[in-house]
Amino acid sequence: MCRFDFRKKLVNACVLVFISVFATFFSTAIFANHVLPSPEAFDKNLSNYVELDNGLRVLLLSDPNAKSSAASITINVGGRHSPKSFQGLAHLLEHTVFLGSKSYAGTKDFDGFVKKQNGWSNGTTRPLTTRYHFQLNNSPSADALVEGLIRLHDMLINPLMQEGGIKLAIEEVDEEFQSRKSNDFAGVVSVFKANMSPNNSARYMDVGNKVSLQGATTDIKHVSSALKAFHQNYYKLENMTLAVYSKHDLNTLENIIKQVFKSPKNLDQTINPNLNTQISNRLFSTHLMPYSRLYEKDDLGKRIDVLSSIDRPALDLRFEVPANEKQAIAYIRHLLDYNNLGSLAHYLNQKGLAHSAFASVHGDSLNTVINIYADLTSDGYHQINTVIEAIFAYLNHLKTQPHPDYLQQELAAAQARDYKRPIEMEPGDWLSELSDQMHVANSSDIFTSMYIAKPVTQSTIDKLLSHFSVNNFQAYVSSNKPLAGKIQQTPHYLKPYTKQRVSSTLLTQWQFAKNNSFSLPKQNPYLKPRKTQTAEVSPPISAQDKIAAQLVTNPAFAIEDSLLIRLSNLTLNSEFDNGTKIESKLYPNSYVLFLLMAEQLTHNLGENHIYAELAGYHFDEKVTNQSLGLVLSGKQSHLVDYAFDLISPFHRQKLSAAEFDALKKSAYRNYENILHEKEFRQVIKAATNQGNGLPSIKATLEQINAVRLADYQSFVAQVLSSLTIFTDSITNSHKFSTRFITHVNSELVAANTLHNNTSVNATKPLLSSANLKTSSVNTSNANVIKTHVSEMAAIAKQFKIVNVTSEKQAALAFTINFNPNLPFVNIQDSVKANALLHMFKQMTTREYRDEIRVKQQLAYHAGSLLLNTHKPAFSFVAESSKVNATELAKRTKVFFIDTASQLTNEDNLTTSQQYFIEAKPIVIEQLNTFYRREQQLHQLNWQLDNGFRSLDYNVRIADEINRITYQEFTEWLITLVDSIS
Repeated sequence: MCRFDFRKKLVNACVLVFISVFATFFSTAIFANHVLPSPEAFDKNLSNYVELDNGLRVLLLSDPNAKSSAASITINVGGRHSPKSFQGLAHLLEHTVFLGSKSYAGTKDFDGFVKKQNGWSNGTTRPLTTRYHFQLNNSPSADALVEGLIRLHDMLINPLMQEGGIKLAIEEVDEEFQSRKSNDFAGVVSVFKANMSPNNSARYMDVGNKVSLQGATTDIKHVSSALKAFHQNYYKLENMTLAVYSKHDLNTLENIIKQVFKSPKNLDQTINPNLNTQISNRLFSTHLMPYSRLYEKDDLGKRIDVLSSIDRPALDLRFEVPANEKQAIAYIRHLLDYNNLGSLAHYLNQKGLAHSAFASVHGDSLNTVINIYADLTSDGYHQINTVIEAIFAYLNHLKTQPHPDYLQQELAAAQARDYKRPIEMEPGDWLSELSDQMHVANSSDIFTSMYIAKPVTQSTIDKLLSHFSVNNFQAYVSSNKPLAGKIQQTPHYLKPYTKQRVSSTLLTQWQFAKNNSFSLPKQNPYLKPRKTQTAEVSPPISAQDKIAAQLVTNPAFAIEDSLLIRLSNLTLNSEFDNGTKIESKLYPNSYVLFLLMAEQLTHNLGENHIYAELAGYHFDEKVTNQSLGLVLSGKQSHLVDYAFDLISPFHRQKLSAAEFDALKKSAYRNYENILHEKEFRQVIKAATNQGNGLPSIKATLEQINAVRLADYQSFVAQVLSSLTIFTDSITNSHKFSTRFITHVNSELVAANTLHNNTSVNATKPLLSSANLKTSSVNTSNANVIKTHVSEMAAIAKQFKIVNVTSEKQAALAFTINFNPNLPFVNIQDSVKANALLHMFKQMTTREYRDEIRVKQQLAYHAGSLLLNTHKPAFSFVAESSKVNATELAKRTKVFFIDTASQLTNEDNLTTSQQYFIEAKPIVIEQLNTFYRREQQLHQLNWQLDNGFRSLDYNVRIADEINRITYQEFTEWLITLVDSIS
């Protein structure tokens, strides 16, 4: 795991910072329920490239084990192609095409088809491209794929673009803009764009809003005309690339594509760069946009101060670099991202000038920027010139030092691992990357261009580094301090900023800056042979344990193995006490103490942390008030060493008061990041905490500040007091499991239950939906829970409904909690509650989104969240710029009651019961759709939170869903509604 501040998370989520990415639909995606083959396997054996006579370029991918089908089309037109007089037009078209086409005229037809197939769809407008992709999860049948492709083709080539649909799309685009406008980082990005060359289209307001699209008028005649002309000009098959994934063989897929996309190339409607509409000026530039400088010369060498709404001073030092030097750019970013001894980040941190520093790459195939970002301390903000001088000193060091071959080799090895590693992404999302790549890669190297790093010469490195000069930068300093000087505001976002030229004296000082503290990284210890260490812990890790760990592997995951670790405050039986009796102490703030331990884990490796990351070793964490669960992943050769390096500092090193204070500040800052996210993400986190019985976000921050060193040391000693390491004995599971378990207050566990189920079997399939009985109750499984209808009313009375709101009252989580006030829940009740909430989620989520987003046009973000834990919780989540959270809560409650009435009304009995039956196999498939590491961690916590009983909880829930009747479901729902009405 690699933990950075919130800005890096935002940057990595949206790498094209000066032309942002826009998604049409709030995610309702479902994870793929198996791991895809590796890119190498697709490249060599499972793919074929075809170019049709009409110019459409197609990449076919055949996976015989596919349990879903997917497709992605990328069109060679994006936000930068929008005319200056209609900024955001490309994004508006992306929204409009979903709202009805020639053969499928309904505004929900495409979405309805995808929903029926238990799938998802999405649209994204990028700087130079727009992409549309979907995934169908119900069945990978050829018929479903063919229908999906026919609908996608008709949607893109023959959209209706009627007045009502365009108005709705404008509302959606504007609501998306309003949501972004409230985000501080989006405002900072608007300042980046405002200081670009007025002749460069990267400066455009690409998301769009009512003002940029309509001006001051409500008349949409002009925007409608422009939209249709824009579509006519660019939405051509010869301007598109298509990637398709299915279980069917390549010949079958090729025939399907030729059948669906058989439209001949229209020679009269090829892309026309001089297209005019009824509007007098020329609207559209050629899709092959020529290069122009991102910055005017007069705007370089300047400091721009930005008024931030948060107390997080930061520096963005931006340099335009040649967009075609992708490998060299990746290499320089690789060096700038190090945080070990000798790196820029380490120096700034040790000097107390920055909490962190890293580089990010923004842009497209025309203009690319390397942004060096520093998360400043208060001292760093007041010594900003010293910080910038240190950055130039590091860049000068890179310019004057020979670059050893092993640095590029390590980067190449990291990329090559991804080429050989099975893909743990949804097929639809991965295909969108491929269809994008097809626009910039040759047909023969689509995969290798994404994953294989070609070495760059010293002269190429030197040439790229020459662009990091005092004549080619802009320095953005953001803080919540009052601005001095002439204040300007950005268009639309109204972000205040000032700018001034840096003095020639400072420029000369930075130009020749030197610092002997800098050095290039050493060779990676995790990529060379290493003797396995002996753990200095009590009880010790035996040599036999380590040998067993190195022998256990899963051929399906030869590149990456997993190690499961559990730091828990659950009481174990005497079999695992090792004869030790330890005085237990109750820690009411155990959640915060586990958070601090998780934070310390990120520091335990020291400078080896970055080396482990680069070598492919990482961990995923799950923190509750009962435990800290970890899944460690990486190459088998050093996985145990990685675990030792990560855990042993808890035993060997005692934190000083100063180190503990720094640990708390780091944990506080990382946890506080959620308060700087979009508001719907804030309420998701708040609802998650509430559902898991955890403190609120602000209460957690207060508790972090209040923890004393003595209490933390005592807690860590107690958590690590009993160490058990064992290998998985379940046939065909092939996983090495390690759990660190302690003795704190909790429910006692029956003897031998842990031993009988020593590890999570992440590959064990759930009850197949193909065997689901819809006409009668299935009682064949030993885990079936016998339930009478009246018991469902009792279950319903254990639920509590709470409204969770964001700090600015723009977002809501209407949350249904199960037994929130009880410390422990009966397992049978827990499984029943999970089953009921899973069914309710499936039957209401899209309807809620349609009601709040489409019909009432209140929110761009609207969806749901389900916490599949021993105390499950379900939330409707929405964020609005038009009404506050109180009003959202009222309307959501009305929706909840009305929907429940419709589902339980006797007049709708046949329809509702059929809907209930159809939802069952969909939900059961969802229960088996976690990523591999996520599933391991999820199942591990399920077992431990419920007392180490020998159960597979997702199977139990699936069995209960299979067993539950419509009558039981409606009685539960009626009782639940009555309790809040």
